[in-house]
Amino acid sequence: MNDKLPQLQKQIIDFGNSVEFKELDAYYSQPSIFNALGVSRHENTHSNFIAWLLDPRSNHGLGDMPLRKFLEALSLACTLPHSSGKMPRDLIGAITAGDYKLSGVTVEREKVLEDGGRVDIYLECVITFDRKEYPLKLAIENKVKSSEHDSQTKRYLEALRPPVSSPNIFLGIFLTPLSNREYELLGAPECDSKDFIQLNYQYLADYVIEPCRDCLKEGSVKRYLTEYLLALGLPETRQTKGDFIMAISKEERALLARFWDKHKDLLTAVILSINEYVPLDDEESEVVAEAAKALEAAAQRNLTRYSWEHRMGGGTQSLPKSRLALEVVTHYAQTHMPITLEELQQVFPKGLIPSFETVEALNKADASNFKGHKRYYTDEPIQLSDRPAAVCNQWRADSIERFIALAEKLGYIIVSTE
Repeated sequence: MNDKLPQLQKQIIDFGNSVEFKELDAYYSQPSIFNALGVSRHENTHSNFIAWLLDPRSNHGLGDMPLRKFLEALSLACTLPHSSGKMPRDLIGAITAGDYKLSGVTVEREKVLEDGGRVDIYLECVITFDRKEYPLKLAIENKVKSSEHDSQTKRYLEALRPPVSSPNIFLGIFLTPLSNREYELLGAPECDSKDFIQLNYQYLADYVIEPCRDCLKEGSVKRYLTEYLLALGLPETRQTKGDFIMAISKEERALLARFWDKHKDLLTAVILSINEYVPLDDEESEVVAEAAKALEAAAQRNLTRYSWEHRMGGGTQSLPKSRLALEVVTHYAQTHMPITLEELQQVFPKGLIPSFETVEALNKADASNFKGHKRYYTDEPIQLSDRPAAVCNQWRADSIERFIALAEKLGYIIVSTE
């Protein structure tokens, strides 16, 4: 008898009884009108919903907030390599500061162009910033399942972009359901016209839909936005490969993180063994084999978790190596204030991690300085006496060993918990 079977049996029973499983099951069991009608992956449905949300004249009661949040999402997209430089810098500054006004907004679905082409969502308005008024045009080409055909974006650009002598601002947007990992690593937009800004549904969810939903009181509009987020995240197994999930909400991310952390041993065992013991069709077998290969590669890396404490207080248990470094450097800085970036870099020198400063000035640590790759914890900065800084997240087994040896000399007690 396999000695692992009793342990596996217990894990399966615990899996079914766990709070994390019940929470995730309840989340995915929620009714959504989009899924009930079978339109959760229909391109026209998404275009209709987005056009309704962006139009200040709609009955959602949000005014121009969704459009302003959409412009913020576009300005963030323009910090990534694929869309860099495709929005005027002074406009980005005004959008970031919120120092502008919108007027005369009109939103049109399926706008017909002179050559017979149709723009999925077309928006016109006047934007005022720096004491000047500019006609602003947005053309959104929405691709949920298909790719571009007939050089649509090039034709839209030719038909809609104003001449150089005109002060008009034209922004072409290519909207797709790429995951953030794929999206942020793109070198150029996937559409024919490289002058378009590519935006993904996850940015739309994070920077437009969720902020709008979270500011609403309970009611029908809040429910619409919640159901739309649910429809984006629910796996759609009837669709072609690659169209299963369009975006996930922050609530779903939190649920999935807790679920994985609690049951990763069982889920890993299932993925590694299911291809051998369960009859799968060719496509399922290929997907499972790729997942198993990725998990085996991950297992070869240092996945040890750590706890830390210090005589001056503080400490956390069960941290991966990159979070360990973040917390220890942050704790050291906070307990040695005032301290400058240069002084902190002398304590935690560059040599700990090949090619990277252990801690870097926040403006130099931005992903835009690393071809869109997130190399530092810029969303958890340390406020030093002279400037904000960020801790590197690129820790390998050898570099974390060097870091731990240094931290122990500084009085930290670090113990592996697994």
